[in-house]
Amino acid sequence: MASTFSDISVPVSEDCTPPCIQPNSSMNIDNCVAEDSLSDDNDLYLINCKIHIVGFDASEMRKLVNMVRRGGGSRYMSLNEQLTHIVVGDPSE
Repeated sequence: MASTFSDISVPVSEDCTPPCIQPNSSMNIDNCVAEDSLSDDNDLYLINCKIHIVGFDASEMRKLVNMVRRGGGSRYMSLNEQLTHIVVGDPSE
């Protein structure tokens, strides 16, 4: 028995506000790691994360890739079923 998306009812809230979007020019990711993610014993907080990053310019991409590497995560260049996270900047057409 197959289910379709039209079978699902979705509640709509009229009083929700859109999320705040930070302009690219003010992006600061140098200290983006939460304090509770770090410990003296293990700084590989992304060890089991398989991450695909898309939609960032070269300098932002370099910073994000370095952050993933420092945390012990794996960055993938293309989409696949093994990914655990997808980080999206500015979607392109």
